[in-house]
Amino acid sequence: FSNSVIKYDTDPSMFAPKILEVNDLVTSHSLNLSGLTAGVTYYYFVLSIDASNNHAYSPSVYGETKNFSTLAVATTSTTTCSNLTFGLSNNRTSYVLGESGSVTYSCPTVVYVCMRIIDPAGAIKNIGCHTATSGIDGFSINSLGIYTARACYGATGTTDCPTIGASLQFTVVAASGSNAAESNLALLLDSLYQKLKALQALLGQ
Repeated sequence: FSNSVIKYDTDPSMFAPKILEVNDLVTSHSLNLSGLTAGVTYYYFVLSIDASNNHAYSPSVYGETKNFSTLAVATTSTTTCSNLTFGLSNNRTSYVLGESGSVTYSCPTVVYVCMRIIDPAGAIKNIGCHTATSGIDGFSINSLGIYTARACYGATGTTDCPTIGASLQFTVVAASGSNAAESNLALLLDSLYQKLKALQALLGQ
């Protein structure tokens, strides 16, 4: 008999995951996640602790994750926005490898918009869909090159873009000089944070 815990996030680094925990000690485990965003990939791992403080993980190696994708909201709407405002965080045009960024949009009227990131290899990732007058979605950067951020109307899947509302290109470059030092410090702090999380899990906190 043991409890049930799941940690999940849209960021594969799992730096600040959401946590759902049920403390009932059972042999059959089930957790219901709510408030998920449509058309997005989530990363997760599950943990179970018994009364003797024995721990079991899935995946079995702590720090690794599994993933699942939520279905995009089906829509037949072809509504577009004649005055769409679309931009990258702080109007950036370049990022250092390992940084995270965000994409925002706003429209005077409610419109269904899906945000896509196209990496240098042409792979398309949906980072969020909204039926609203505005939206913001984050993304992580794991390779060098030229990326495209895109706002799409009328999407029904996780990669399609029937009508392009706006596109912006940005470049990801390698860290150098002081940026390299800052990146290395960030990686070190993240490593320490992950180790602290592992220790807390082992101690049952």
